[in-house]
Amino acid sequence: MVKVVDSEEFEALVKRVEYLENELTFFKDLLTWQRYLSREQTMAALGCTSVTLWRITKLGRLEHEKQGRKIRYCIDSVRSYLQARKIDQLSADQAIFKALNLRQ
Repeated sequence: MVKVVDSEEFEALVKRVEYLENELTFFKDLLTWQRYLSREQTMAALGCTSVTLWRITKLGRLEHEKQGRKIRYCIDSVRSYLQARKIDQLSADQAIFKALNLRQ
């Protein structure tokens, strides 16, 4: 038995598939590449200053770890923070990937 869907339902399904493909690509790249961002990369991804990043960190809104004197920010945490700020998933991922291209 074949189910026929209307155009609105079909478009919704196409958007869902595109969303899942983006998720899959993001996590494949994430797992095979890098888990943490430097302070500069995190500021670039969030589009904020060092003072704002310090405040966000102090409030505990970004998962991070210290490596000696340096602080590294978890990519998943940065992504979640962006999405919580009503940034759509694709834009959040693009901001992170753009930040990853910065020198560490």
